[in-house]
Amino acid sequence: MRFTIKIDENWLVSITCASGRTWERQLAKAPDGRGGFFPVCVEQAAPAPDAEASGGSGSPSAQTDRRRALCEGNADVFWEVYGRITRRTHEAKHITDFGRYLFDTLLGKSLWEEMLSEAAEEDFIELCLSWGRSETYLHRLPWEMMRGANDFFLVCGIPKLVAITRLVADTKHVTARQISPQPRLLFIIGTSLTDEQIRPGAEYLSLLRQFRLEQRSFHSRVLQRASPLQMKQELKRFEPDVVYFICHGGIDSKTGRGYLSLELDASEKEAPGDEEAKEKLKRRDAEQLLSMLKVTGQPPPIVVLSACYSAGGNKGLKRDDDRKGGKMLGAHDAAPLAAELVAGGVPVVIGMSGEISDLACRLFTRQFGTALVSGDQLVRATGEGRCAAFSEGLPPQDSVDWAFPAVFMAEGVGPDYAPLPPEAVLAESTAVRWIRGYDIDRLPVFCSRDEFFDAFYQLFQPHEPPALVAYTESNLADYGKTRILQQLAVTALREGHIPCIVSSELDDWKPPQNIAQLCVELLRAIGKAREVIGLPPPLKGSLLRYLRFVAAGCDAYRVMCDRMAQIEDAFSDAPQACFDNLMVLFPALDDIIEAEGVRAILRTELKSLIDEARQAHPNVVREDGRVLVMLDEVHRYDKAFIPLFYKLLDDFGLGTDEEPVPVVMALSKGTPADEYIRPVQEKLRSRFRFMSIPEFGDDEYMLVYQQVLMTPFLTELYEDISDKPWVFNYNASEEIIQKYKNRLRKRLKRIPEDFFSDRLFITIEDARDEGFALPVDDEARLAALNE
Repeated sequence: MRFTIKIDENWLVSITCASGRTWERQLAKAPDGRGGFFPVCVEQAAPAPDAEASGGSGSPSAQTDRRRALCEGNADVFWEVYGRITRRTHEAKHITDFGRYLFDTLLGKSLWEEMLSEAAEEDFIELCLSWGRSETYLHRLPWEMMRGANDFFLVCGIPKLVAITRLVADTKHVTARQISPQPRLLFIIGTSLTDEQIRPGAEYLSLLRQFRLEQRSFHSRVLQRASPLQMKQELKRFEPDVVYFICHGGIDSKTGRGYLSLELDASEKEAPGDEEAKEKLKRRDAEQLLSMLKVTGQPPPIVVLSACYSAGGNKGLKRDDDRKGGKMLGAHDAAPLAAELVAGGVPVVIGMSGEISDLACRLFTRQFGTALVSGDQLVRATGEGRCAAFSEGLPPQDSVDWAFPAVFMAEGVGPDYAPLPPEAVLAESTAVRWIRGYDIDRLPVFCSRDEFFDAFYQLFQPHEPPALVAYTESNLADYGKTRILQQLAVTALREGHIPCIVSSELDDWKPPQNIAQLCVELLRAIGKAREVIGLPPPLKGSLLRYLRFVAAGCDAYRVMCDRMAQIEDAFSDAPQACFDNLMVLFPALDDIIEAEGVRAILRTELKSLIDEARQAHPNVVREDGRVLVMLDEVHRYDKAFIPLFYKLLDDFGLGTDEEPVPVVMALSKGTPADEYIRPVQEKLRSRFRFMSIPEFGDDEYMLVYQQVLMTPFLTELYEDISDKPWVFNYNASEEIIQKYKNRLRKRLKRIPEDFFSDRLFITIEDARDEGFALPVDDEARLAALNE
């Protein structure tokens, strides 16, 4: 049941519910001594001591004194308690007292009991808080931490599950919209992911990107150092359902309005002005953000604002006039910005805060992700996410992070809004089925290497090189070349393209040594693609016919050709079995094919594939979707190497001007093929973009290990460590944090091979004993909550 709690410009509280029953309550504006106000209830009687044990919060008498001072409008006590909470220097007493002050002010015990009686038959209550966009002094308060007489029962599910949301006034014209069956998340990073000041947001990203259910997954895109122009271009191309901002931000002290910092466009960088002026130019207010978000006509259904670290190390958004003193304000100072975005047309804006290692915020994020992909009601999921922190673990007064996620909604968003319609949940995503069919989605979760995703998207842009070459500087294994190909193939499928993968992971794979063998491998890859997406095998295709024609002209292959005819007779009613058996017959062909002779035939085969895929799956394969050819271990191609680069590939990859076929290759330097690789890299830059696969840098390796450790996949490598998920505890002492940063840097090679090394898990065992590595038992907690 939804209770709508409206506060007008005179701070008169009106509470209504579905039955039509109403209540009223008058708040007074108590001066805060700094030019603003905070609310107190004019009807509030002096609070009585709580019955529960103090639990470290001080004596009942001390509690009553602080609560009385807050409820009576004592500005000094208000700033002392509110400041400690928002700066996270609080003790348990500050959380309990301030939570009770908020409850006593807005609702009060007797009114709340009447509301509970009204909702006696319901198991879920939504408290919708609504006031004007300009009510900064109401926005800034963390109403989500309201606390009753004996517990934080507004968020711990006792006696009912309660969700607290914020309804932005005068937004009935903004209605909820459904998201795609496979939700598309666009992460807008105002700086680099490795910026230590945005590490919490970066960890949210890793949590959401690895989040998987049996039937569904997210499709995510990351823009680092995003500028407005880049953001508009990506919004047009990617059409995201959720835009997730991870940025530095602040509050304009003159206007009280929030902003996010994004990089400058090229034209802005060239404009006159000093560095200070340029920094101010980076600040994007609600109007500017909305102009970007509405580049396609309407903003995405959901926007998430992630508060960042300040330069001083405290969390939250900073006011301009607080920069010198380093005084930080709470995450709810972002509320005016969130409210403006909703008023401007974004149906749902979620404000996030806290480090991902904080249990409450992590569980909130998980529930939010579950709602996105499982057809759950968004409001209920946010209530369950907050409630999950109370299913076990430390008392809520030991941390305030569970209160900081805030949900802002338009009045046109109903209480039963589910981002993904229930009927869409029943049908498994076609793209997800295809990814499984290709067998390319691997654990551990793909990490870092985001620059290759940027290069991938460039392959489909005009006037860009049609081929990407990912290479390592040495021939050492385990740098992740094959993994990069696999993840780009996953991305291609989610983007409406069809990958053809010549993979080194096949049990019987041998690197092609000439063009004839490469054609066989490409035909096998085309056959696999057709099988996965439900097209008939290329038995009648031009490439197989050409290979058979060439083989028939050689005495050495006459026996093979006879056997092929027998197979066609035996499997006349089973095309796929016929194709599979034919391909087994092809031995390591001699060098019997010239690249010039097969180039046009190969292009015809690839064009047939994409034409048939578009016709068979118009809702999955985009109209401008492409075939994407992916070649692994290319440095081992011997006599096929030079003709591949110089004769098969041209300005349109393996395609034509009308139907380009981009190509992604992986290879290693430090091999005999170097004498071929260097000239290609130097002379054919218009056709090939070479990108090195380095070790994880000093500024990213901790993020990489955190991403991997949250997805256990080596259950037998190191008992009780490798079979469990872990997070790094950045609330530990600086000495401990630096100790394990240095230890991980020195013990490991900082390449993907580390993920399979017991050295990593031995280090995590040590870190566990010293409190830097914490076990993640989210699944157990959420299961206990659901039970």
